[in-house]
Amino acid sequence: TARVIAATYALTPASYAQELWLKADALGLNHLDPVDTWPDSSGWGRDATQSGAARPQFRANVLNRQPVLGFDGGDDFMNVADNDAWAFADCDLFIVLRIQETSPWWTRAWLAQDEGSGTTKKWIWSHNGSAQVWHINSPGVGSDVRTGSIWTPSSEPFYVLELRKQGDDYVFYEDGNSNGAFTCATPVPNVNYVLTVGMGEQSPPFKGDIAEILIYGGALDDRERQRTGCYLQRKYALGAAYVSDSTQKLEVVSTWGIPMPVTGTNRFPYGAQFDCSVPSNVVIAGTQYVCAGWGMTGNEPASGAAR
Repeated sequence: TARVIAATYALTPASYAQELWLKADALGLNHLDPVDTWPDSSGWGRDATQSGAARPQFRANVLNRQPVLGFDGGDDFMNVADNDAWAFADCDLFIVLRIQETSPWWTRAWLAQDEGSGTTKKWIWSHNGSAQVWHINSPGVGSDVRTGSIWTPSSEPFYVLELRKQGDDYVFYEDGNSNGAFTCATPVPNVNYVLTVGMGEQSPPFKGDIAEILIYGGALDDRERQRTGCYLQRKYALGAAYVSDSTQKLEVVSTWGIPMPVTGTNRFPYGAQFDCSVPSNVVIAGTQYVCAGWGMTGNEPASGAAR
């Protein structure tokens, strides 16, 4: 038999410098249940929480059979405990969402940290009705508001939005396409307040739906950000422009004969189909053997029989 060992990066987001991973499908709730705790899947245990009337709703089977959290624009938002990780030197922020209201942008943010009004420390990622917005504010520095290229979201489709910061260089992305770049030397402040999901400077908060959020405390290289974007666009069947290099590594070991694919490292495009076989003659003590099946580790299916 031929034994096939597959060592691939599966359809998962990048793990490098991952600080927060909130995904609606991690919740085992019923349709329209209020969400008290949105578990963090990064391994850091930085769950988002809320209580009472401010809890968003769990909405099942909304986007490619995946659930989302619905924020009503009246009082719904969630909190993640304050952490120094949110004072980004570099970062890559991803969110899958539907935007149904943008005014005023400084309150209807999808992600923010804000100590209060005026010149207090804050950062806000939002949309002003015409473009994505990145807003930094802190005492001694003042207000710094940067916008991306003109883009007006519809109230119905979902989008993958991304904000990448490497040093002083920022890029907005909308469905994998660059949505404006800028340089900003103003440091992201270390805000002494919770990270808010679905609200910026108090009310009214964000109105729309959020399916997934990924926060990285570093700027992903192109391969890793494409991989993360591909994970999101395939999971939610979105028409985004992320393109993974799609090379899946397959390590092949055969106890007998010359297998196909050949022994050693093989690479295939993501989703490729191929036959596992030992086409060479295997004769031992006068008896000829044929390949009867195969096994695979680290992928699916785990085994298969000869055809």
